[in-house]
Formats: sequence, structure tokens, C-alpha cells
Amino acid sequence: MAEISPAQRLGVSEDDEEMIMSLWDLVYDGGDVDQVLEADLLALRSMAAALLLDTAPLSPESWRWAEGAELAARAAAETMAEQAADIQRALSSLLPRLPVPAGFEEEAEAFLAALRRQAEYTAARRADAEEAAALARLVRGKEVRRMAEAAEPLLHPDAAAFLAATGTSEELALRRMAAAEHLVHPATAAFLGYIACETDALLARGEAMPADELALAPQVEDAAVRTGESMAALAGKLRRGAAEFAGVEELAAALHRQAANADAARATVEAFTASVRRFRAAAAASSAMPPAAPSVQNCRPF
Repeated sequence: MAEISPAQRLGVSEDDEEMIMSLWDLVYDGGDVDQVLEADLLALRSMAAALLLDTAPLSPESWRWAEGAELAARAAAETMAEQAADIQRALSSLLPRLPVPAGFEEEAEAFLAALRRQAEYTAARRADAEEAAALARLVRGKEVRRMAEAAEPLLHPDAAAFLAATGTSEELALRRMAAAEHLVHPATAAFLGYIACETDALLARGEAMPADELALAPQVEDAAVRTGESMAALAGKLRRGAAEFAGVEELAAALHRQAANADAARATVEAFTASVRRFRAAAAASSAMPPAAPSVQNCRPF
């Protein structure tokens, strides 16, 4: 005697059998998958919450994590929404109108009860996924706001002090600058380069501008312009110092090297500023995306 499938026991037609079997597998065999999803979403929310509390600038790796986390969470939310729709259809219109074979009434009722519990669980996981996506978006928004509001998001404090130094303190500041390990925050410089590339990649794909990032774009551009001006002033002051101490070859050479480093940092800032301007131009003109920069493929933070 041929085995009666769960779907046949519930009196389901062949047209609906695949859907019912999928839901049967979900409520009776999907426990491990549900537990993994629940744990993954909890980990995403915990990581995002930690990054939101962290006062340090966001690293390129953390920015990429936030991008990936948001995409993964949104995909999970969409899957949960589709699953909820299937369950709702089964509970409200499909199963109630189908006859239940004699002798399988309890099993059918148990299946319906399990589906109702699954509907509640699915709704909860969908809410978790939407929360995780929102938190990941906030992580990126926090960093964009930090850059927009910072007086000098890139300049190292020692370099800022050197720019402000005058009179007798200037020579001492010059010597400190010659030996300084960093003129700019390395992670922030890498971050700006990475975001410039990613922004152009977004434009090249013709994707819509996120409203929260677009609202901050003018402030970000202003901050980037200020930083570029500071880097130009820094390079100029370093070269003037090198000229002043031309007779001290080692010091002059070190100051020229630092001026070249300032020029490189300025180039990174200018590339970032240009990407922000393309970003704003694309939003202002909904048609005809502007040409993207050559580096839109394979963005690297370092």
C-alpha cells in the first residue's frame, strides 16, 4: 500500500501540495534553521549596538561589516515576510476549506496549531531582522555625521598643533613634525578612500541615494573641503620650514617627506570631496547619472 503523504492526509490537491509540504517541513523540521537565524540576528544586533556606543572613528572594516549586515538582515526580513504570507494564506483560505480524511483530524489540528505558532515566531524574527538592518544603517549614519560635524576629521592632533604654532614654538613644532609617525589618522584616511570608491560604485550601478546620507552630504562636503584646505596649509608650512632649515640636511629632508605625505593625504580628501559632489549631482538629476571615477571596481580600504 502506497504511503499517504501529509498533504494527502489533509485533503490537499496536487496543485497546493508543494506549498503545504514546504510548510510541513518548516514547522516540523526547520527548528535548527530557526535557531541559527535567531542567533545570527542576535549577533548582528549586538555588534551594531556595540559600534553605536563606540566613540572611536569607524574603521573601513567596520563600515564594510555594517553594509553587509544591513543587506543580510534585509534579506532575512524579506524571507520572513514571504514565509508569513504563505502561512497566512494556508491558515486563512487554503486549509480551512479542504476536507480532512477520516482518522487524521487530530493530526490536522496539530498541524494548524503548529502553523499558528510558526506565524508568531516568523513575525518575531522578521521584527528582529528589521531591527538589525536599522541598527546597521545607524552605524553608517553615525560615522557620516561624525565626519560632517568634526572640525578636522582627518588631521592628527600633533599636525593641528603644528599648524597653530607661531613664534618661538614653531621651530620646536617643526622638529616634532619631522619625527612624527602620522600627520593624519591612518584609519580615517583609508576610510575616506574606501568610501569615495564605494560611492562611485553606487552611482555606477544607478542605485538610489539613501535619504539619510543625502541629507548629510552638504555638511560632509563642507568638512572635506575644510580638511583639504588644512592639508594644503600643512604641506606649505612644512616646505617653508624645510627651506628655513636648508642647512640642516637631515631635518630639511624629513620635512620634505612629511610635506609629500600631506600632499598624498590631500589627494585622498580631494577624491572623497569629488565623490560627494558626484553623489549630490546624481541625486539632483534623477536621470543621466554622471560618469563614475575609474576606481569603481574592486574597492579596497588600504
